[in-house]
Amino acid sequence: KYTCMMGGGCGAIPVLVLMADASMLNRLGALIYIFLFGLVSLEAVPIFKEARQAPVSLKEEEESSAPDTGSVLDILREVRPRCGCCRRRSTAEEVQPNMAFRHLMAVKFWHGAYGASIGSTLFYYVTYVLRLGGWERLQVIAAGGLIAGVTEIGLNLVYMRLFSAGDGRQDLSGIKDRRLLSYVVFCRLLNALATFLIIGWADASITMVFLWAFTTRLGLASFSFWRVSAQCWLVDEDCIFGAVPGRKRQGIIFGALAMTQNFAGAFFSSMTFLGLGLAGLETVNCEAQCKHLSGGPVVDTTGVVAECVDECFLGVIAQQPDSLRMYVRTVIGIWAPFCELLIAFHAWKY
Repeated sequence: KYTCMMGGGCGAIPVLVLMADASMLNRLGALIYIFLFGLVSLEAVPIFKEARQAPVSLKEEEESSAPDTGSVLDILREVRPRCGCCRRRSTAEEVQPNMAFRHLMAVKFWHGAYGASIGSTLFYYVTYVLRLGGWERLQVIAAGGLIAGVTEIGLNLVYMRLFSAGDGRQDLSGIKDRRLLSYVVFCRLLNALATFLIIGWADASITMVFLWAFTTRLGLASFSFWRVSAQCWLVDEDCIFGAVPGRKRQGIIFGALAMTQNFAGAFFSSMTFLGLGLAGLETVNCEAQCKHLSGGPVVDTTGVVAECVDECFLGVIAQQPDSLRMYVRTVIGIWAPFCELLIAFHAWKY
């Protein structure tokens, strides 16, 4: 988790810098920065080369003895909701759907919707609701990310000691697991309420954004521990107590869960961007507007050109309709908390 956080932070650096100043020099620096990280990623090539394919005889023996694992589509058929007519037509011999699997799939779906909605509109909230641009916007986004990151790291250290203490196999009654679930559901409900009050209800300000960056990590940091544990519990249950005992479908199950979350993220991200246009978002190519001030064919956003681009962009922010600002606040302050309520419900029913 820490590695993913560091990777996300390193990847966000060139994006934030280019959002503040997309000069040719910064673009060249971002290109070199990405190229260097690409070279570092080649360190993983020897690791992949160490993988060896199993002998043909061993593979045939495993395939002949192992039951059919099916495909991702089979997983989706197992968890799909059934209408009343389908239930009446089902026979007594038909395998009943795994309700825990269904609820976990719903958790992944709404978690993807929540993340896509927040991620797609947070930039527009800082830009058009707070009316910030250039380096000032970069400073606010970077400071908010720093607050969220420090909070996440501190809470993870506490949670690793709290939730990983002792041997979980000795907790036969499952008290610790239920305690973790209760705490996670409580945090998601608390985060939904805090997001509604801070983003959807209170007056927009930089201070409130920093406060939300802190409270949102308080509400979400514990979710990763329960989510990973719940997926592992589901795989173990399917292998040991499933309809066909002995089926090792962990890869297919994890793939179906990831596909559900990615589908929800892609769908709601597209719908969110479509809503920006319907809410009245007006865009202007400020570099093209100020191109006449540049001496050469390449627009160098420095000096007089930079001042022109900054003034143009501030004008674009000022001309946005109030319906756009209301839409952005509604997505983050009302729609995202609604997704969290659904996540909490399905997590509790799991």
